Amino acid sequence: MLRPKSRNTVASIRILSEELSPEAISRILNTEPTSSAAKGSIISPTSKIQRVRTDSIWSLDSQADPATRLEEHVKWLLDFVDGRREAWERLRSHCRVDMICSGAPGEGQYSFVLTAPTLRQLSSVVTEVWVTVYKPFED
Repeated sequence: MLRPKSRNTVASIRILSEELSPEAISRILNTEPTSSAAKGSIISPTSKIQRVRTDSIWSLDSQADPATRLEEHVKWLLDFVDGRREAWERLRSHCRVDMICSGAPGEGQYSFVLTAPTLRQLSSVVTEVWVTVYKPFED
């Protein structure tokens, strides 16, 4: 039996760089990340297989309500970038940028829509968008 749950939607913008540290990215954007890791650090310290990061990573989560549509999270992140456009352009030659999105339905299926204006704006900011859909919880 499916247990009704509220929709949980999140989106994050990730900046990956071989050259810049997370601290340098934070200084350029004048913003602290939601999470970050330095180049050369262990990816998963508790794993039996010790892999080392080849890039620094700086990640910022959308602050939109988790119950809102995915597009609202994407727009929140795009507004963040637009408010720092000059700094963002300085980063582009030193970094790769992607967006990670995920959602889980309260019950049934999960779908999302990104409008053409949002897609156009998104394509000027990131090179890839990753979307993960989780199934509803079952008893």
